[in-house]
Amino acid sequence: IQAMEQQASEQLVALLSKSLQPAFTTYLVHAEDDSPEGRIVEAIDTFDAMLYARREARMTESVFFEQKAAELQAVLERHPLASIRRLTQSVMEEDEMSHFIENVLMMDTIRRWKGRFNTIDDNDATHAFRAASLGIFNGLIESEKYGVTIDIEEVVSRLLCHDLVEGTTGDVLGPVKHATPVTAAAFEAYERAEGETLINNLPKEIRVPFRRFVVEAKDETYEGQMVDVIDKLDALIKMNMERKLNGVEYETGYRAQLKKVQMTYENPSVVFFLAYVLHDLDYVTS
Repeated sequence: IQAMEQQASEQLVALLSKSLQPAFTTYLVHAEDDSPEGRIVEAIDTFDAMLYARREARMTESVFFEQKAAELQAVLERHPLASIRRLTQSVMEEDEMSHFIENVLMMDTIRRWKGRFNTIDDNDATHAFRAASLGIFNGLIESEKYGVTIDIEEVVSRLLCHDLVEGTTGDVLGPVKHATPVTAAAFEAYERAEGETLINNLPKEIRVPFRRFVVEAKDETYEGQMVDVIDKLDALIKMNMERKLNGVEYETGYRAQLKKVQMTYENPSVVFFLAYVLHDLDYVTS
């Protein structure tokens, strides 16, 4: 099975242009290798499985999930990485940091695109993953193909965290949030305050970077602008998928969003995305 998975990952990497293949070989084929980064990826994969099993056991009283959670907990409590043992201890003790972790875990329960009929369900967890993947792709296009200086790790970190506050506030519809300058300012202040509250659950040593990731994700830096545009590109992908089966709900919104992106953003990766990626997605789904 491991050989099959590796072969499938190599085939995915082969779909990319040659300039992107080395980085994505690391991310996909060698994600859980023996490097320090690979060991963290493997450990967090197990930690996430434990969190999921604990949640399922709590919600369903399933004996299977109770046993699985206990089994994974035992593995993590003996893990050689101190950071992983600390995370596990936090969850077991239900301290302040565990509240932050719980917020992250519940992101898959925050539904997106409410108020519209959806043929494909969407939530904040899947959105964050897609956006982070686009962040890696666009960041590498910017740096490797066009020579732009950009901190890709910063972009990806912000994309993964930019909607974490919605675990508390929920996903408010854009037309509601931006109906007037007054409502837009009110929602921005509310989300910032809730973001600060969320960050204060973390140890002081890591609050500064997480403030950038959560509260200031879309600031005026180049990385912040990239987060903003990738958020909109992900919306384009969603609406493009929906409009093929659900044109009444999404065709107008898709055209408006596409025009907004075309007229507002001139980043090289955005031009590349519109010219090649979105064009191909439109062709494939036609």
